Amino acid sequence: MSSQASPKLIEPLAVKAMLSDGRELALIDLREELIFSRSHLLWARSVPLSRLELRFARLVPRRDTRIVLCDDGDGLVERAAKILAGAGYTDISFLQGGIAAWEKAGHKMDGSAARVLDYSALWIHPDGSSEMLEHEILRMQSQEAVSKEAEQPPPGGLVLNLRVIKPDGSILEPEPVAGKQTLTMPHLEVGDYVEIEHITATASENAKGKIYRGPHWFFREADKGYWRSEFVVLTPKDRNVDIEIVGKVPAPKTAEKGTFVERRAIARI
Repeated sequence: MSSQASPKLIEPLAVKAMLSDGRELALIDLREELIFSRSHLLWARSVPLSRLELRFARLVPRRDTRIVLCDDGDGLVERAAKILAGAGYTDISFLQGGIAAWEKAGHKMDGSAARVLDYSALWIHPDGSSEMLEHEILRMQSQEAVSKEAEQPPPGGLVLNLRVIKPDGSILEPEPVAGKQTLTMPHLEVGDYVEIEHITATASENAKGKIYRGPHWFFREADKGYWRSEFVVLTPKDRNVDIEIVGKVPAPKTAEKGTFVERRAIARI
């Protein structure tokens, strides 16, 4: 026997606050994929109502996850809410006024391009060697950005992802050309995303690892909007660490992880 909570209406401003509070949120666009590809909330996931029952449980396995449904004010959210409530989901909201209300409220990220993911993790070993994971997803918001980002230098180290993600979820990967120093991001257009993820290894400066000079890491660039920037550093617990912070950067949160200390700094819009 299960109880079904009544869906709630939620205003665009409240949705924006939810996107920034760090808690789990499923922002679901119920329109068909072709319509979704033309215009959608930057952080929304396309799950058309026609395929909701087939796909939703895999995408959102926890029944207490906060869910915000959005449509074009054409009744999709009401129908979807009944399906999800019947499947046991307990925290369901509608975006009041639909996509049009969000756009009218002017909720967008500034800049010719917007970093919707900006994450780096640096792991420093006792001998002074290190590995650094860098992962970014950049949304093209102008033709200027497309022109600037269409040619990418090959990332250093182990490349995990280098690709164009279309609004409908399709993936396009560049192909190296002999003698060409850059990679062309295929069919890049306004509204597309460029994802770059790679791991770079750095050798120790000396045999005993007494000295380590870390890289500079920037939380912001002037011509790009940002959703969230996160920088994580893992260092041996028995080593003193000096961190130089310049500008308005949030103080890192510190936690012990076995024989290492984790420092995690997060900046949000």
